[in-house]
Amino acid sequence: MKTRLGLDANLPVTDIVSDAIKLVWLQSGFVLSRFFPFMLVLALIDWMGQVLFPEQSGSIMPFVFMILSMLLGVVFAIACHRFALADTSVPIAFKWSSDHWRYLWRGVQIGLVAGLVILLALVVFGLLSPGLLGAATGSTGGETPAISGPAIVVAIFALMAMMYVTARLSVTLPEIAVGRPSSLRRAWMLSKGNGNRLVAVVWIVPVVLALPFLAAYAVDSTLMLFLGALGTYIATLVSLITLSLSYRFLKDLETESSGGSDTDSSDSGFSA
Repeated sequence: MKTRLGLDANLPVTDIVSDAIKLVWLQSGFVLSRFFPFMLVLALIDWMGQVLFPEQSGSIMPFVFMILSMLLGVVFAIACHRFALADTSVPIAFKWSSDHWRYLWRGVQIGLVAGLVILLALVVFGLLSPGLLGAATGSTGGETPAISGPAIVVAIFALMAMMYVTARLSVTLPEIAVGRPSSLRRAWMLSKGNGNRLVAVVWIVPVVLALPFLAAYAVDSTLMLFLGALGTYIATLVSLITLSLSYRFLKDLETESSGGSDTDSSDSGFSA
C-alpha cells in the first residue's frame, strides 16, 4: 500500500519493535531510575493480591488489589507513551490527571466494543446456521456438554474479529496519553490499511514478549510469582512503546499525505 505521495504506508512492525527495544536499551538509565521502581510497586501489588488474598478465600481484597493495579496500570501506560513520544511537551509524571480519566474511559469503550463484536459474531453465526450453536456443545441427555469442532470455529472467528477491531481502535491511545483530543472514528480512519499489522502490535507482540515471564506462574513458588509479574511489566513497557511508535508512524503518514498539514483529531464519534 502506497500513499498518494508514493510513500510506503505499510506499518513496519519488525522495525518498530526493534526500535522500541533499542530505545529502552539506550535510555536504560532513565528507565531504571523512573520506570523500574514503579514496575516493582505494580509487581508487588499483583503478587500480594495472589499470595496474600487468593480468590477462593472469599475476601473482597483480591478485587481491591485488581482495581488498584488497573488504576496504577493506567498511570504506567501513559508514562510509557509519553516516554516514547519524547517530542511532546507533556511531562512524564507518575500522577493522576484528567488525561488518565480519558485514557481509562477509552479503555472501557474499547472493552465494550470488544464484547459487542463477539456478541455480533455469535448472533451472525446463529442466524446463518440456527442449529450450529445449539449443537456445538454436543450435549446429550444429562451428560456434561462437550465443546465440538463447530463451536471452536465460531469462537476462533469471533476472537479474530475482536482482535482486529480492538487493535485498530487502540492505535490512538498514545494520542490521548499526550493530551490530544481523539475519537474512535479517528482511530479507525488512522489505522486504515494496517489492521492486520496492528493486530501484531497490540496482541501478538505483547504475548510473545511476556510468554517467558508468564511461564513463571506455572512454578509453585512465591518468588517466581513476583519475578513473573515484574517481567510481565517489563514486557508491557516495550509493548506500549511499540504501540506509541506505531501511532507516530501512522500520524506522520497522515500528515505527509495531507500535504504537511496536521489533521484535526477532534472529529466527532465517541471522543475521549
